[in-house]
Amino acid sequence: MAFRRRRGCLSLGLPFVSVIVTNFNGKRYLFDCLESLSKIDYPKEKYEVILVDNCSTDGSVGFVRTEFPPVKIIQNKRNLGFAEGNNVGIRHAKGEFLILLNNDTIVDRKWLIKLVEVAQGDSSIGSCASKILFFPSLILEIHSNTWTPSEYKGSTDNRRLGVALESIRVQTQKNGRSYPYFLPVEYLEGFYDRESYPGLTFRWTQGKAKVRVPIPKDADALRLNLRLGGWRHERAAPANLSLYANGHRLQVRNATLPKTGSENFTFTVGREILEDRVDVICNTGIILYEDIAGADRGFREIDKGQYDRVEEVFGACGASALYRKKMFEDVGLFDGCFFAYYEDTDLAWRSRLRGWKCKYTHESVVYHVHAGTSTEWSPFFIYHVERNRICMLVKNSRLRSIPHALLLFFGLTLSLTSKYTLSKLAKRRLPRGFEARVKMQSLAAAHLLRVFPELIKKRILIQRNRLVSHAEIEKWFVKR
Repeated sequence: MAFRRRRGCLSLGLPFVSVIVTNFNGKRYLFDCLESLSKIDYPKEKYEVILVDNCSTDGSVGFVRTEFPPVKIIQNKRNLGFAEGNNVGIRHAKGEFLILLNNDTIVDRKWLIKLVEVAQGDSSIGSCASKILFFPSLILEIHSNTWTPSEYKGSTDNRRLGVALESIRVQTQKNGRSYPYFLPVEYLEGFYDRESYPGLTFRWTQGKAKVRVPIPKDADALRLNLRLGGWRHERAAPANLSLYANGHRLQVRNATLPKTGSENFTFTVGREILEDRVDVICNTGIILYEDIAGADRGFREIDKGQYDRVEEVFGACGASALYRKKMFEDVGLFDGCFFAYYEDTDLAWRSRLRGWKCKYTHESVVYHVHAGTSTEWSPFFIYHVERNRICMLVKNSRLRSIPHALLLFFGLTLSLTSKYTLSKLAKRRLPRGFEARVKMQSLAAAHLLRVFPELIKKRILIQRNRLVSHAEIEKWFVKR
């Protein structure tokens, strides 16, 4: 598919822009992403699209060569991660402005021009952030009455429990046919942590719970199957169930769940309900908490226009961010050692120390499949987030902040390791995922000890060249 020139779009005065899409086994997302880039309101001759492929094995490269011949493809011989993968693209880019875009996104027609307009307005702007919304979604609500196990003998569990969601399966329907569904379902609110027993994994609701189900492009309907369990004490009232999709109450076969078993509920959500959707925010800029944990501004909020203004933010999320090439030349590229996660926050901090600004514009809109390429709170996620947050702090923060942060980090590592060891010796059952968490925390701690001398060298260089005080940076810190 060729990239087309948009009518009525004047190239006069517009800079050349490089759009960099880093990919690792993301073939299932690439058509929608690259097709949306082919339809943007920006002159064809004024932008290039670069796909940096991190040694994918799913046929991504061949697919893009066939379907999108104008896309420039760079093939890495191994998976360099998001940070160094983007660095490769940046080194090959020709643009005055460089834009990073996740492969699991779809951009609005005005997405690029609005970023460029803001960046051109002030030469001290080093980066610009888009309004990143979750993929158009169905909000599924599960309502039930609750019970408290501790009200009955033999339990110390004081939680108010609704129903147990054991599984949710989705199929896409287009033109009367069903298709596999690959987009990740997300638990928004009203759930306790995942629990498991032999042969059974589930999440308890808190009486009212919400699940976000992304809607694939051009879907006529979604067919959902929920397996829900009552699992209540014999003297507790049975679970009375109500289900809602985008605020519309769904008809269920049996509104009362058995106390000792589970039931399947299957229903089809048609186009009229799918179109009656709300937009949910993924990111409107990076925020940094006082404990040096990064976060997405507006994460999971319903978009009611509360961020509809152009304003300065701490930094731009790498899922959709414009960077001035001169800023990279001044500050340096992403820290390739980060591999994935926090590399954009680290770059934002380093650029602010050099005096560069970051602006957010609500008129640059992109839809994102959250955790489409990696899984949130997976062992991979935990390892890189825990490791990279401390690496970023050591490099950029006040000197006096480092000992306290390291003490907390290694103290947590020791605490988790001790709990794991004692539980194993006592043959107590550990919570689901706890063993993986301990392993990843320990690996992160070992890595920090190994690279600490290199971090100190990076810190010395950053602090020697900074133009802005730590006090100015700390004005951006947000209280939890």
